[in-house]
Amino acid sequence: MPKTAPLPVPPPLPPRRGNRALRWSIALVLMAGIGLGSWATAQALLDKSDSNPSGSRPPVAANVQPKPTPRVSSHILKIFSATEFSPMDQTTIAGNLAALAADSNPKTAWITTPFFNYPNFGNLPNRAQGSGIVVDLGSVQSVTSVNVILPFTGQTMEVVAAPAGATSAPTDYSGYTQRISNSSTPTSTTVDSAPLSPPILTRFVLVHITSLAPDPDAVNGYYGGISEIQVMS
Repeated sequence: MPKTAPLPVPPPLPPRRGNRALRWSIALVLMAGIGLGSWATAQALLDKSDSNPSGSRPPVAANVQPKPTPRVSSHILKIFSATEFSPMDQTTIAGNLAALAADSNPKTAWITTPFFNYPNFGNLPNRAQGSGIVVDLGSVQSVTSVNVILPFTGQTMEVVAAPAGATSAPTDYSGYTQRISNSSTPTSTTVDSAPLSPPILTRFVLVHITSLAPDPDAVNGYYGGISEIQVMS
């Protein structure tokens, strides 16, 4: 039987240049996109770093409620007795009225007799330290302020206190070594001392009048008075 000749081998296909070029184009576009995305991401990170140079996370505001300011409670201390301050004279001015300055009734008052020609108690030697009312708190107390009601304006006054160790009211002005308020001439009949910080410890408080107000009922006369004293703790 005659032999058949082998079939010719088909020549190799020519390279698919068009497809290869297309694949390279797609690859280049993808690489460019990735590059642009990386650059944008890097730029965003740099911008964020510039806005927070320390590199730390910005603090988050906490929902913290402000603490309320504590209220300082105060109350009126009991006054056991009130006496007239007349350190240089055996005779008081109106000593029998002294209790009216601490009777919880501002309509009653300790009021001096008139002194003439000079508001500093007539410039009399036995009144050189002025006058006023000493209140006894019964025992040593923590005092934060003193409130005074006056029957009229025009007096010059101050509020001082004895040291904590005093067991009796000093009979001389020098014995009142703690100051509660400075000397002033109030234009109102209600005078409240500024709160003391820290409070003072004392048993005896002196509302001290050093200069009197003009007396409308006495020619060239001057007088003083205190309606009510409140000592606060």
